[in-house]
Amino acid sequence: MKKILSRPTTRILKGAHAPDIRLAARLISRGRLVAIPTETVYGLAALGHHQPSIDRIYHAKNRPAHNPLILHVHSLEQALTLWDFSVNNGHEMKSLIVRLAHQFWPGPLTLIAPKANHILPGITAGLNTLAIRCPAHPVALALLQSLNEPLAAPSANLSNRPSPTCAGHVMRTLSGRIHAVLNGGSCAQGIESTVLDVTRRPIKILRAGSINAATLEKVLPNQEIIAPQLGHAAHLSQPQRAPGQQGRHYAPAHTRCFLVQATDLEKRWGTSAPLVMRAKTAQMIESKVGFRPKNAYTWSMPDEPATYGQALYRTLYEIENSSFSEVWVEEISAKTPHSPWWVIQDRWVRASKSQ
Repeated sequence: MKKILSRPTTRILKGAHAPDIRLAARLISRGRLVAIPTETVYGLAALGHHQPSIDRIYHAKNRPAHNPLILHVHSLEQALTLWDFSVNNGHEMKSLIVRLAHQFWPGPLTLIAPKANHILPGITAGLNTLAIRCPAHPVALALLQSLNEPLAAPSANLSNRPSPTCAGHVMRTLSGRIHAVLNGGSCAQGIESTVLDVTRRPIKILRAGSINAATLEKVLPNQEIIAPQLGHAAHLSQPQRAPGQQGRHYAPAHTRCFLVQATDLEKRWGTSAPLVMRAKTAQMIESKVGFRPKNAYTWSMPDEPATYGQALYRTLYEIENSSFSEVWVEEISAKTPHSPWWVIQDRWVRASKSQ
C-alpha cells in the first residue's frame, strides 16, 4: 500500500481576506492542494496544467483513476481555449456552449466537449473529452482571476463520501492531507453542478445537478435533452464520462440509509428509530399519531427543493457524525428529470445503496 504523506496541520484561510486569497493562489501555484468554496460544494483545487498537482488530488481523495476531473475557469473565453472545435460538428457544439455559458455562467453548469491537445490525460482519465465550468462564488472567481490558470477542483472530500458544503466538512475527511482550506462560509446551493455532454445527440445530462432538464430546454428549445436513470452506475472498469456517476456515492460512513414511504415512517414514528423527512410529512404524521418519544431523533428537512438541497449534505454529515448505524429516510418521488426534486432523489438513491 502506498504510504500517505500527511501534513501535521491544514491551514484555515479566510476567503473574505484578500491576502489569504493571494496566499491560496501562491500555494496552488507551487503545486499545493487548497480546498476552495464554490456556490455548489467545496472543491479541492490544483493547477490544471501540472501533472504532479493532479496526481496529488487523486492521492489525497483516494479517487479512482478512471474518474475524470472538471476544470474550473474564470470566463467563457478561457474555456474556449481548452476545447477543440475542429472536429465534426465542432461549430455546432461551440454555438451550443456559447449559448449555455451566456445563460448559466458563472454558475452550476459543467459542459463537456472535445478536449484540446494540450490538456493533460490525467484530467480526463484518458478520454478525448473535457468537462469545464465557471463557478459563481466570488472567492473562487477571485482566485481563478488571480492565477489566470484553469484549476482542477473535484469535491474536497474523500472519494464517495458526502460532498462538503462548509470548511468543517472539508476538515472532517481531508485534515492533514491538504495544505489549506480557503473558508468562504456555507455554499449557497449545496448541490453539485449539472454535467451536460454536448458532444452527442441528443444532448445528455450525465450528472443531475442544480440546473434541471426543464431549465435547460428553455435555453435550447429545439434540442432534445435526456438524463440517465436515477442512481445509474457507470461501468467502473471504464473511464467515466463525468464525475458523480458511481452507483454508490455520497453515503455517510458507518451508517446505512434506507429510503421508505411516509407510511413506513409512520410505523416507526413511535419508536426510537432515527428518521429523515420533510417538515410537512413530520407535521402530518404527528397530527395523526402524536409526538415522538423523547429519545427519538428526527431530521426535519425543508419542504422546498432548493432549500432541501442546501441542507442535504449538512444532514448527511450530521448522520455520519452520529452514533446511528441505520437511518430511515423519506423517499422523494420525482417522476421525470424536469422535476426540481430529481437531483435530491438521485443523491439519496446513491447514498442508500449498499455497494
